[in-house]
Amino acid sequence: GNNNWIFNEEAYRADMKINNSKHPYATAEEGAPVASGAVISISGDLVLNKATIRNHYSTVWNFSVFFVADGATLTMNDGATVTHNYKNSSSLIADIQPGGTWTINEGASINNNYGRGNGSLSYMKGTMVMNGGEICSNYGNGSGLIMIYSASDDSAKFATFTMNGGSFCHNANFGGGWDSMIYVHYSDRSGYDRGGTFTMNGGTLKGNESYIASTIVGNAWSSHIFLNGGIINETISHGNYYTTFGYEMTFGKNLTISDETIRIKANSIIDGIVNSNIQLTSTGISKGQNGLWTERGTGMSVVGNGIVNGNTNVSNGALATIDGATWNGYIIVNAVGVDTTPLTT
Repeated sequence: GNNNWIFNEEAYRADMKINNSKHPYATAEEGAPVASGAVISISGDLVLNKATIRNHYSTVWNFSVFFVADGATLTMNDGATVTHNYKNSSSLIADIQPGGTWTINEGASINNNYGRGNGSLSYMKGTMVMNGGEICSNYGNGSGLIMIYSASDDSAKFATFTMNGGSFCHNANFGGGWDSMIYVHYSDRSGYDRGGTFTMNGGTLKGNESYIASTIVGNAWSSHIFLNGGIINETISHGNYYTTFGYEMTFGKNLTISDETIRIKANSIIDGIVNSNIQLTSTGISKGQNGLWTERGTGMSVVGNGIVNGNTNVSNGALATIDGATWNGYIIVNAVGVDTTPLTT
């Protein structure tokens, strides 16, 4: 692109600390072009090696650096770089349609971009795989830099983001209600299991910053989060909120998480190392596949290799169980109007 726009990082960071998004933060270069449409629209297979896309500025909804259609693939390899691009709504970097696939490999970089709206970098409706590379030093105003949202009735095309390696680091996002780096959305399609899925097998989520939730949010029963391995640490939440929030989550044996506070609202298993405080609370009801609201409790099981070094607050009838694992923190039970007899230590 040919728009060397300016980002007011000082104002952005000052407003993030008080959760007051009032500045435009991005100013277009005078007389420079404003982009529309996709820079690259993909209906087949595209592999990027040693290519740089930069300096695009857009205020129209249909702009994205990449548009990946159903059945198409985008692969970013060593030297593929997307930097210094701006859009005032969702999917600045990649608009991935159901059935489309976006793969990021070692040496690829997405950095120093700024987007506004939910899914600022990508409102991701297809498949995303991160094997290496980096998504670092980007900025957003919305729920999730990456929003994972299933928009298809075809189960083979449900939205998924699998992180096998690479670094998702030193990004910032605020002003969207849930903030976060990765937002696993519910599905408004019929059926219980049609939400998005985030699976982390490796890699690092490090030094990400927001006002509310600095790392991962799953906002409904149909949001699936599997943290099987990797490292999550050095997150910053200016509003003193939890830094990871979800319903049914798995913390695998190869995972080390050192977020400030994790909030769990559905049955979850910890088999890794958790150096965080935990808020365990029951929501009581959830909407099932038949569309009816049914009773669902909350349980957290620490098993096998699991180690919890933070304090755990158990409330609203939730259940905490230790099964051959290690729990080094305090267990704080909110007993006001709550049956605490299921608590197993």
